[in-house]
Amino acid sequence: MTTVLTMGQPDNWLDSMMQWQINPTDRLVDFYLSGGAMISKDNRVPYIGHVEVTTPQLARQKIIDYHRKGVKYVKIYYRMKEPEFSTVVKVADSLKMPVFGHIGDMSLEYPSISYALNKGVKNIEHITVLGNNFFTTQNERNDFTDNFVNTYGALNSEPKIIEYFLEQFRYLKKINKKKKPSL
Repeated sequence: MTTVLTMGQPDNWLDSMMQWQINPTDRLVDFYLSGGAMISKDNRVPYIGHVEVTTPQLARQKIIDYHRKGVKYVKIYYRMKEPEFSTVVKVADSLKMPVFGHIGDMSLEYPSISYALNKGVKNIEHITVLGNNFFTTQNERNDFTDNFVNTYGALNSEPKIIEYFLEQFRYLKKINKKKKPSL
């Protein structure tokens, strides 16, 4: 038996994909959906797989709509902020929908992994972003980024960004970062 959990697909794909969950074509595959990756109002056009909720009321309604359609999981993307963040987690929890978080990416203005865990998110995606949660000020992050670019070159490709995430651990050890986030 194989389990597939697809997360962050566009809402206009949801009805077709729900049919795979309801009527699987292969009895050896359990197929589940999370709906779109939830974000708050952002300063850019949302990615095709993101669902922008701009108020707590819209966040609440989106989770309820997903639940009514049969969606069993929720994905919060790192661009989710308060007050929508807490609303999504609380409503999903009340409906017994586990929340997964792509949390702790490139900016301190968004929730950290510690913050998400304290709010009730129990599932964190992409362990490579863990190092981001050790930076406590923008100056620390800027120093790391400057050091990385000077040593390894510009952040201009996906492999370079992955290297950037992984290099954070060596950098934090090098500067002997004592403060550890409580995970």
